Amino acid sequence: MISENAAKESPAVLNFWKSSRALVLDSAAASRGALRSLICGLGLATPEVKAVDSLDQAVQIMGSLRPNIVVCEMSIGGNSSVELLDLYNKYFPSKLKGVFIFLTASDSPIVKSMALEAEVDALIIKPFTVSTMEGTLLQVSRPKALRPSYLVGLENAKIEIWEENFDSAIYMLNEVIASEAKPFAARALLGQVYGSRGQVAEAEGVYEAALTTNPTHYPSLMGLFDIFLKRERFKDAYRVGSAMVQSGVLPLKRVPDLVKVAAENQKLVDVANFFEIVTNFENSDETLVVPIAFAMISCAKVFLKQADQTKGLDMLKRAQAVGRSSLEVQLEVISCLYSLGLEEMANHFFKRIGDDIRASIPMKMVELEYLSRSGQFEFAVRLGEQMVQKGGAEFRLFELVVE
Repeated sequence: MISENAAKESPAVLNFWKSSRALVLDSAAASRGALRSLICGLGLATPEVKAVDSLDQAVQIMGSLRPNIVVCEMSIGGNSSVELLDLYNKYFPSKLKGVFIFLTASDSPIVKSMALEAEVDALIIKPFTVSTMEGTLLQVSRPKALRPSYLVGLENAKIEIWEENFDSAIYMLNEVIASEAKPFAARALLGQVYGSRGQVAEAEGVYEAALTTNPTHYPSLMGLFDIFLKRERFKDAYRVGSAMVQSGVLPLKRVPDLVKVAAENQKLVDVANFFEIVTNFENSDETLVVPIAFAMISCAKVFLKQADQTKGLDMLKRAQAVGRSSLEVQLEVISCLYSLGLEEMANHFFKRIGDDIRASIPMKMVELEYLSRSGQFEFAVRLGEQMVQKGGAEFRLFELVVE
């Protein structure tokens, strides 16, 4: 039986749902059942709505049922649902033919940016209400059913871009821009075309124009950020990057670039904020965390040189904690403290390092260099001799011991 809200929709929307097939991927039985019932209430026949709790099952159903409506958890059983999204895009390359929605329990700006980059129709934060989900499903399906001319124009332009018919794509996008009051999506796409052709000034112009009608439009902000970063216009890049973060998104793979831009503009607090967000994200890996740890150390040096020891040491502690398995991070933390003459604090931080890294020749070399520079020759010789006995064979080690 069609729900009361669905019955109020136009015939085109009702026909869209009646002719659709749906897949629900959710690890929670209650949520899975509620979603299945809700989707059936929009007009789908019960056999055309499948609900599963594993990615493997979902992939199999995607191949056999070819559902054009998919509601799935972003991450399930430790696996990302990107594989399912890739299959969906293969079967339904046009955004006009289906609806894809991600579910997540994380209201993180990183998760939001992942959904935007995937170009899914919506991101729903769990737990959700039935009315919220039904409202979202109906809202995102209306343009698919009604097919307004601007959306058709965008999809046709994408086909031309895919086939590298750029002149044709530019013509189509300009047609859409001329016909729409707020054509930010068309302008962003036009910016991508200009960028691919090396027309940087034109790309910058249309991205900026897109943001006048939608200041938080993610593709336009990312396009401008890339232009400014490549041209080393760090002040402009910081302006755009800040607007992106303030809109509630943070692209995980671009965090090192955002950190670089913040550091170039001496926005040290921003670096700390990026660090906090990324280290709290459950899927952060060392390739992303380590560059931020180094940026934190650089910021800490500034604070320590400005005699703000509280902020400086706090940054070093957090960098050391998150980079606990990285010899390079630990070396940089200790070197920073020794270079600023903070021997007592360096010794304190040294004790926090894991045994393997603490006993390594590179770490001992940092300590030896400090003892030598500070005139503590007796301690330096004693440490150097211990290192030689343990197999240290670096030229600088022998040089320091001889001195």
